[in-house]
Amino acid sequence: MDKLKNTMGTSTILTLTNVNYQQRLHDMNVSIDKGSCLFLLGPNGSGKSTLLSILAGHEQACEGAYLLAERPISSYPIAELARQRAWLPQVSPPPFAIPVYQFIALGLHPLGISLEDEQACRVINQLLSRLDIAKLVERNCDQLSGGEWQRVLIARTLVQVSPLLNQQSILCLLDEPLTGLDLKHQIEVLQMLKEFSEQGITIIASIHDLNLALNHASEVLLLNAGTLVGQGSASKVLTVDSIKQVYDVDTEMLAVNGRQFIVSAALPASV
Repeated sequence: MDKLKNTMGTSTILTLTNVNYQQRLHDMNVSIDKGSCLFLLGPNGSGKSTLLSILAGHEQACEGAYLLAERPISSYPIAELARQRAWLPQVSPPPFAIPVYQFIALGLHPLGISLEDEQACRVINQLLSRLDIAKLVERNCDQLSGGEWQRVLIARTLVQVSPLLNQQSILCLLDEPLTGLDLKHQIEVLQMLKEFSEQGITIIASIHDLNLALNHASEVLLLNAGTLVGQGSASKVLTVDSIKQVYDVDTEMLAVNGRQFIVSAALPASV
């Protein structure tokens, strides 16, 4: 029932119809609205990274159709697609020694903007401040810790789809963007993603923390073994039964100050 959406006042930004990919995704039928902040959930190997790669246009579905802004993804020239969406894959080591500021500025390249643009510099500097990496700008990327590098990658990704710089941007895809981040920086990144979605950029990110999804996502998509288990509000999709089905873990729902939290039923009671 929760898969049904009220489309009044909303516009669909992407649709997948009967999408299959090798043995990793099976009969995926998904519709996502503009400005959603959607989190992909599921255990390791459930198909989250594969789905994000297809949504980014990096992989092509073996069967089925994928429409982005009512156009087949295959119809986008590479340069146009780079202006429409940004894509952060799972974290990898820095490819070479490049100063942090210059690396983040690479997000301007698809937009045809240089660092001589004052607005671009303001956007980058704001991201540096919000992500707590301003102190790193003169260091090379290969000198950073894992969490610092992850925040630099997020900054570069968000530069590319910043509504202040790119009026064509519609989609931001992030594969496990919270990897390596401490709690403070996880919360800041989630707040930034929410703000981008409120400006009309559709956010689709894979994460593993169900409680963060429960309290920060406008919508979740739950996968298991390459199949769609549920799509909708986190409170409707993440139930004791669905968590048991997907993760094989017994859980309970705990209400604290009007907010729901998922806890393991195996944890001993506090004394």
